[in-house]
Amino acid sequence: MKSQTQYFFHVTSKDAASSSRRVALLGHQTLADLHELVYGPFVRSNDRNCSFLIESGRSKQNQSPATRLDALNLSVGQTFEYITDPDRRHEITVEGIDL
Repeated sequence: MKSQTQYFFHVTSKDAASSSRRVALLGHQTLADLHELVYGPFVRSNDRNCSFLIESGRSKQNQSPATRLDALNLSVGQTFEYITDPDRRHEITVEGIDL
C-alpha cells in the first residue's frame, strides 16, 4: 500500500568538501530510494552499497536499504548516519513529517 506520509530530510556531508541538500520522500519509499535520491546521478552500478545507522534504544543499528521509511518510526529532529563508503559519511536529520 502506498503511504501518503511525507518525510523531509536534511542531508549533510561530513567529509572535507562539506555540502548539504534537502530531500523529501513518501513513507512507502525505502532507504535505498533515499540513497538513489541523494546520489542518483553519481551512483555507479557497482557502487550501490550503503549503510544507514539509526539509533534504536541506546545503540545504533544498521538498517537494510530495503526498509520502508514508515517502518522506522522516525521523529522530527532525529538524526542518523548514512555511509556510502568508509570515506563518505553523512548525517541525515529528519526536518519534518506530514501525515
